[in-house]
Amino acid sequence: MFNFLPKDDKFFDQLDNLARMLVSAAQQLSAILQTFPKFDPQRQEIENLRGKAGTLAQDSLAILDHAFITPLDREDILALITGMNAVIQEIAELSDRLGLYPMKSLYPNLVAQSRNLLEFTIQVEELMAALRKKKTLSELAEGSLKKLQAIEVNVRKDRQEFLRELFREQSDPIELIKKKDLHDLLEEALSRMSEITQILARVLLKNT
Repeated sequence: MFNFLPKDDKFFDQLDNLARMLVSAAQQLSAILQTFPKFDPQRQEIENLRGKAGTLAQDSLAILDHAFITPLDREDILALITGMNAVIQEIAELSDRLGLYPMKSLYPNLVAQSRNLLEFTIQVEELMAALRKKKTLSELAEGSLKKLQAIEVNVRKDRQEFLRELFREQSDPIELIKKKDLHDLLEEALSRMSEITQILARVLLKNT
């Protein structure tokens, strides 16, 4: 059984809020890729989320620094807060690059990996809710954890596809650099999302 001694749910509230912002940022990124090259409203919303997430993360870390008892291990709360905030910042940076680089169209792999990122964020939000409800790993095995495994498979497949196509029929080195840079930013966000899900699985296991 879980043994969350404190009744104060402020850390769960903060984690939930960050998870919701994370989903929203990923949704706005997907919207950008659907409306490209016209995406000013989505870019502004992502920028707003970047500011809100940064403020929330900073406030949360200040509270954590002074908290006597926390519902989860401090290092886990710290890793989840900083990890989710970092992904939102990376999504915002990707949005900025899309606006800075002169491109007429996007390549399919970017769209596919952004879809994987959105699916990751949705599952993280569900796992955050599971923490509050004191769910166990076994209870989530056929739901969120199975979906996460499928997402990881898709990420690897889409990464391999990108690398196969990167230098194929690509004559303009500037276009290749832009393509690689955007892909690397998205890959960093995906890698960090994978780390966040591993932290969540560890937390669920420790508190079973």
